[in-house]
Amino acid sequence: MNKLSVVVIIYKVEQYLNQCIDSIINQTYKDFELVLVDDGSPDNCPQICDEYAAKDSRIKVIHQDNQGSVSARWNGFLNSTGEYVSFIDGDDWIDPDMLERMLFLAEQRSADIVVVGYKEVSESGAVNKGCPIESGYYSNDRIQYIYDKALYTGKFYEAGINGSLWNKIIKRNLLAEGYTVADSSVKMGDDATITYPAISKARTVVVENDYHPYNYRFVNGSLSRAFDKEYFERSLKLFECLASNLKTNKSMYSCIYPYSLFISAIGIYMLYSKNNGLSINERKRKLKNYYLSFDKFVTDKSIKSELTSDLQNNKIVYLFYKGSLNLLVMRLYWDKVIMKLKNLVGKA
Repeated sequence: MNKLSVVVIIYKVEQYLNQCIDSIINQTYKDFELVLVDDGSPDNCPQICDEYAAKDSRIKVIHQDNQGSVSARWNGFLNSTGEYVSFIDGDDWIDPDMLERMLFLAEQRSADIVVVGYKEVSESGAVNKGCPIESGYYSNDRIQYIYDKALYTGKFYEAGINGSLWNKIIKRNLLAEGYTVADSSVKMGDDATITYPAISKARTVVVENDYHPYNYRFVNGSLSRAFDKEYFERSLKLFECLASNLKTNKSMYSCIYPYSLFISAIGIYMLYSKNNGLSINERKRKLKNYYLSFDKFVTDKSIKSELTSDLQNNKIVYLFYKGSLNLLVMRLYWDKVIMKLKNLVGKA
């Protein structure tokens, strides 16, 4: 068994794929396997993958019909053998010493999960560094404490570990447990359906927040894209899956609601963007229907009470949670917070 497997999910990233693969095969740590999963990409990605595999025995290529990221990650995981597994998106790249340093941290502290920072790189080359949680060694008790205290404060990602897979290495057994409950019908935020259950079961997590080896390619304007009419329906599916997976763990179960609000915030920004093609009445109707559905989803009375109490400390957030802000106020509010959202959000 390899100590480390790297799984790359690939779909329509032809112009970025060489940079991604080169950054992995040229790591200072050499003894790993690389699993490239071509999720039915219609461009030249399949050929690029095969060309690399023909030159490097560490590379394994999986070709599948397009089934989405959940299925692609699962297929990649099943075809990997590493004690630890790292997932990298096909349009991103990593610094030369990332694998070596993360594996060193894992072995040094016998960690189940290692989390590092990342650099968000825009098309213009601008760089923004991020890592939401302070460096340190986190036992399971401390992890539960963090999540319990992270119930919405307005800075959830600064209080906990975000749901992305790509800035982490995770023990194989934890991922295997997570994938037993993964739902392939979740099309948005599917990382979180694996990451949060894994964190909830981890004995130890090591975080190094002043080290930013993962380069996340941020496409300018992605938050202001045309409104996706299925966004809210897909977000509710994500929340339902998280609630089902975490309901036996109160602290982790609580944390999905601020996470849900964060995802909702992005949707609301898109809803109030200028280019979504909806009339004011259509926007209001969709927002109202969404919050009626979300309110039904939050079924735990104690969590709902605690969430509402904490939300009232942030009046703007509380009002949009209740669906009572008008178009002008919402537009003014999101104009002010858009840069913060860009800094915090993972890939949509």
